Amino acid sequence: MNRGEGKYVYDIDNNRYYDGLAAYGAVSQGHCNPKIMKVAIDQMQKLTLSSRAFYNENLGLAAEYITKLFKYDKVVFMNTGVEGGETSLKIARRYGYRVKKIEQNKAKIAFMSENFWGRTLAACGSSDDPERYLDFGPFP
Repeated sequence: MNRGEGKYVYDIDNNRYYDGLAAYGAVSQGHCNPKIMKVAIDQMQKLTLSSRAFYNENLGLAAEYITKLFKYDKVVFMNTGVEGGETSLKIARRYGYRVKKIEQNKAKIAFMSENFWGRTLAACGSSDDPERYLDFGPFP
């Protein structure tokens, strides 16, 4: 695709298509929304990205808002969906070992069949799609 506008994407010949994928949910708000673009540009003129490794006056406010909204104890901010998936696996294992007292290196995680949550080794190893796991093993 060459460009996007709202719910549509256009190819190099300017043919219009409904964007049913929306970048797998990364742009579910649509393409080039003027209000979102203005806020993004305003922010990027101040700071494009701040790592969680550095203090950021807004990170605590965002964490407080989200934890209160969803009644969570904690929140971990991620840059990508697969990063969130990987972190979820780590949290589940740590909980299993520390709280449930599972013997070290004996924890198991079950995945749904026909899943797709990314292209990392853990994601590929959890897949039953040969295109995802063939020639990428051994898996964690």
